[in-house]
Amino acid sequence: MRKTYLLSTVLVAMALGTNCHIAGTHPSISFEPEKRSLDGCKKIVFDAPSGNAVRGYWLVNTAHPEDDPRNWSLWGSDNEKKWVKIDQRLDQTFWARYTEREYAVQLPGKYSKYAFIIETVSGDTLTTRGSHGFRFFDSNPHEGWEDFTYPDVVFHYSSPHTDGSRIYRETITDPESYIRYHARKVCEILFWTDDNPENRNRIDRITYELKDYDGISAKSGEAPDIFISFSTRYIERTARNSILEFCDETRGILYHELTHGYQHQPKGCGRYDGQSEYWAAIEGMADAVRIDAGFHKQRRPDPDGNWMQGYTTTGFFLQWFRTKDPDALRKFHDTMRTLYPWSFDAGVKAVFGKDTTIQELWDEYAQFIRENPGYHHYLSLIHI
Repeated sequence: MRKTYLLSTVLVAMALGTNCHIAGTHPSISFEPEKRSLDGCKKIVFDAPSGNAVRGYWLVNTAHPEDDPRNWSLWGSDNEKKWVKIDQRLDQTFWARYTEREYAVQLPGKYSKYAFIIETVSGDTLTTRGSHGFRFFDSNPHEGWEDFTYPDVVFHYSSPHTDGSRIYRETITDPESYIRYHARKVCEILFWTDDNPENRNRIDRITYELKDYDGISAKSGEAPDIFISFSTRYIERTARNSILEFCDETRGILYHELTHGYQHQPKGCGRYDGQSEYWAAIEGMADAVRIDAGFHKQRRPDPDGNWMQGYTTTGFFLQWFRTKDPDALRKFHDTMRTLYPWSFDAGVKAVFGKDTTIQELWDEYAQFIRENPGYHHYLSLIHI
């Protein structure tokens, strides 16, 4: 499992030639802007995270396009006198607001210091989203997924004159790239690598429609061609508080619906009827993926429920499996492919051992949530 290091947060007024030093601490690099001024920064210098080589990173933008990073370079040094350029990007664009772009370092090496030199679209200001602004990885974020087959995306504004369509169009400026990127991110959560694509659904085409109707979103069709609709009325409701809330909720819904396209279908356990194990597993796994990705801010775990409730209640439970084994969510998902007949109890026995029961596991989870009521906040912070 790759390690993640954070560099935060609001970096302002980048004047050429000035260095800003940021001390690194394990397991994260952190900086609180209210405690130290970054006025005059163009070069951001930080300690090597826990002595590891930086092999990947991502940058997150904010609500203002003029503040987007456009050109940058990443440098490494052992003495802050001789610097080696290890990565450079020019004319970069972001597909949406409050969205990350992730990169593998072109010439990775182990250094004691690293530095970013960044130019924004406006040329003078860099603003990042809270502690999510920069992330550094000790592994290539694309490893195992370099040959992923991205689906074709056909995007439609079926109700172009609604406020919801306007909000979406202004906030998500390249929806085709945005949707393709999330397709791969869903697969990274559900599967180990792209080495065995025969063990998952292959999606060749996604038709995505913004439509004026009551409801939220829905997926129809089956691989290799799926259709997703998204309600412009729901967009209007989620955007009332802030564009950030709209962006987070929209991404969570996209994770959920794309999961329905790629996930395994459990067999011999009922049908999609709102009460069977099949239904609870399908909807619970889709929410587990959005929760694991960190896009669930309007949702809370319910320790007084049970695993058969589907959606959020089941989703938090399944994501919690990763506290016991980082690969447990993938392993549990894979049981939906390999077991017949499938059941929640059979799935957890396959993952955690034959003496484990679904009831005992739920009881343990419920106790954990009662003792750690902020767990869902933690998940949204790690966003990885």
